[in-house]
Amino acid sequence: MAGSLTSVLLAGALLNAFSGKGLLPDATVANVEFLISVGLAAASTVIVATRAGLPVSTTHALIGGLIGAGLAFTPGEIVWSAFGGGYLAPLLISPVLALSITAMSYPCARRTRMVLGIKAASRVELEPNHRLAAATSEMSVPLAYG
Repeated sequence: MAGSLTSVLLAGALLNAFSGKGLLPDATVANVEFLISVGLAAASTVIVATRAGLPVSTTHALIGGLIGAGLAFTPGEIVWSAFGGGYLAPLLISPVLALSITAMSYPCARRTRMVLGIKAASRVELEPNHRLAAATSEMSVPLAYG
Protein backbone atom coordinates (compact mmCIF):
# COMPACT_ATOMS: atom_id res chain seq x y z
CA MET A 1 0.00 0.00 0.00
CA ALA A 2 2.76 2.44 0.96
CA GLY A 3 4.65 1.61 -2.24
CA SER A 4 1.56 2.31 -4.34
CA LEU A 5 1.00 5.68 -2.71
CA THR A 6 4.66 6.58 -3.12
CA SER A 7 4.57 5.68 -6.81
CA VAL A 8 1.48 7.82 -7.34
CA LEU A 9 3.22 10.79 -5.70
CA LEU A 10 6.42 10.25 -7.67
CA ALA A 11 4.52 9.82 -10.94
CA GLY A 12 2.79 13.15 -10.35
CA ALA A 13 6.13 14.82 -9.68
CA LEU A 14 7.68 13.27 -12.80
CA LEU A 15 4.71 14.30 -14.93
CA ASN A 16 5.11 17.84 -13.64
CA ALA A 17 8.86 17.80 -14.27
CA PHE A 18 8.48 16.60 -17.86
CA SER A 19 5.53 18.79 -18.76
CA GLY A 20 7.78 21.38 -20.40
CA LYS A 21 6.36 24.23 -18.33
CA GLY A 22 8.94 26.95 -17.94
CA LEU A 23 10.91 25.51 -20.84
CA LEU A 24 8.34 26.40 -23.52
CA PRO A 25 5.40 28.81 -23.76
CA ASP A 26 2.30 27.62 -21.90
CA ALA A 27 0.24 27.58 -25.10
CA THR A 28 2.73 25.17 -26.69
CA VAL A 29 2.80 22.87 -23.65
CA ALA A 30 -1.02 22.74 -23.63
CA ASN A 31 -1.18 21.85 -27.35
CA VAL A 32 -2.31 18.24 -27.82
CA GLU A 33 -0.33 17.88 -31.05
CA PHE A 34 2.81 19.00 -29.21
CA LEU A 35 2.26 16.43 -26.45
CA ILE A 36 1.69 13.66 -28.99
CA SER A 37 4.87 14.70 -30.81
CA VAL A 38 6.90 14.54 -27.60
CA GLY A 39 5.48 11.12 -26.74
CA LEU A 40 6.06 9.70 -30.22
CA ALA A 41 9.60 11.07 -30.37
CA ALA A 42 10.50 9.61 -26.97
CA ALA A 43 8.85 6.25 -27.70
CA SER A 44 10.52 6.01 -31.11
CA THR A 45 13.92 6.76 -29.61
CA VAL A 46 13.48 4.07 -26.94
CA ILE A 47 12.23 1.49 -29.46
CA VAL A 48 15.02 2.11 -31.99
CA ALA A 49 17.75 2.09 -29.32
CA THR A 50 16.35 -1.06 -27.72
CA ARG A 51 16.06 -2.89 -31.05
CA ALA A 52 19.63 -1.87 -31.89
CA GLY A 53 20.84 -3.19 -28.52
CA LEU A 54 21.98 0.25 -27.37
CA PRO A 55 21.65 1.54 -23.83
CA VAL A 56 18.69 3.88 -23.56
CA SER A 57 17.31 6.32 -21.02
CA THR A 58 13.63 7.22 -21.12
CA THR A 59 14.50 10.43 -19.29
CA HIS A 60 16.93 11.46 -22.01
CA ALA A 61 14.43 10.41 -24.69
CA LEU A 62 11.68 12.54 -23.10
CA ILE A 63 13.91 15.57 -22.78
CA GLY A 64 15.04 15.13 -26.38
CA GLY A 65 11.38 14.88 -27.41
CA LEU A 66 10.55 18.09 -25.53
CA ILE A 67 13.42 20.01 -27.11
CA GLY A 68 12.83 18.59 -30.60
CA ALA A 69 9.08 19.23 -30.55
CA GLY A 70 9.73 22.65 -29.00
CA LEU A 71 12.06 23.55 -31.85
CA ALA A 72 9.48 22.34 -34.38
CA PHE A 73 6.46 24.03 -32.82
CA THR A 74 7.95 27.25 -31.45
CA PRO A 75 11.43 27.85 -32.88
CA GLY A 76 13.35 30.43 -30.90
CA GLU A 77 11.03 30.31 -27.89
CA ILE A 78 12.80 27.67 -25.81
CA VAL A 79 13.97 29.10 -22.49
CA TRP A 80 17.51 27.73 -22.54
CA SER A 81 18.26 28.90 -18.99
CA ALA A 82 15.38 26.71 -17.75
CA PHE A 83 16.77 23.82 -19.81
CA GLY A 84 20.21 24.20 -18.23
CA GLY A 85 19.04 24.43 -14.64
CA GLY A 86 15.95 22.27 -14.66
CA TYR A 87 16.82 19.54 -17.15
CA LEU A 88 20.49 19.41 -18.16
CA ALA A 89 22.11 19.82 -14.73
CA PRO A 90 20.21 16.89 -13.15
CA LEU A 91 21.06 14.69 -16.16
CA LEU A 92 24.75 15.47 -15.77
CA ILE A 93 24.82 15.22 -11.98
CA SER A 94 22.80 12.01 -11.52
CA PRO A 95 25.37 9.60 -13.06
CA VAL A 96 28.12 11.15 -10.94
CA LEU A 97 25.98 10.76 -7.81
CA ALA A 98 25.12 7.16 -8.71
CA LEU A 99 28.77 6.30 -9.25
CA SER A 100 29.76 7.97 -5.97
CA ILE A 101 27.07 6.15 -3.98
CA THR A 102 28.06 2.85 -5.59
CA ALA A 103 31.74 3.40 -4.85
CA MET A 104 30.95 4.15 -1.21
CA SER A 105 28.48 1.28 -0.68
CA TYR A 106 30.33 -1.47 -2.59
CA PRO A 107 32.86 -2.29 0.16
CA CYS A 108 30.03 -2.78 2.68
CA ALA A 109 28.01 -4.90 0.24
CA ARG A 110 31.09 -7.01 -0.57
CA ARG A 111 31.83 -7.63 3.13
CA THR A 112 28.19 -8.60 3.71
CA ARG A 113 28.32 -11.01 0.75
CA MET A 114 31.48 -12.62 2.08
CA VAL A 115 30.07 -12.96 5.63
CA LEU A 116 26.94 -14.61 4.24
CA GLY A 117 29.05 -16.96 2.12
CA ILE A 118 27.61 -15.84 -1.19
CA LYS A 119 30.07 -16.55 -3.97
CA ALA A 120 30.88 -13.90 -6.58
CA ALA A 121 29.71 -16.28 -9.33
CA SER A 122 26.19 -16.49 -7.85
CA ARG A 123 23.33 -15.41 -10.05
CA VAL A 124 19.54 -15.34 -10.00
CA GLU A 125 17.85 -17.43 -12.66
CA LEU A 126 14.42 -18.69 -13.58
CA GLU A 127 13.94 -22.41 -12.99
CA PRO A 128 11.79 -24.48 -15.40
CA ASN A 129 8.86 -24.34 -12.95
CA HIS A 130 9.01 -20.51 -13.20
CA ARG A 131 10.16 -19.96 -9.64
CA LEU A 132 13.03 -17.60 -8.97
CA ALA A 133 16.10 -19.33 -7.60
CA ALA A 134 19.51 -18.23 -6.41
CA ALA A 135 22.01 -20.43 -8.20
CA THR A 136 25.68 -21.14 -7.66
CA SER A 137 27.76 -24.01 -8.89
CA GLU A 138 27.08 -25.74 -5.55
CA MET A 139 23.44 -24.99 -4.72
CA SER A 140 20.04 -23.96 -6.00
CA VAL A 141 17.78 -22.39 -3.39
CA PRO A 142 14.30 -21.07 -4.31
CA LEU A 143 13.69 -17.46 -3.30
CA ALA A 144 10.34 -16.40 -1.91
CA TYR A 145 8.33 -13.97 -4.00
CA GLY A 146 4.95 -12.24 -3.86
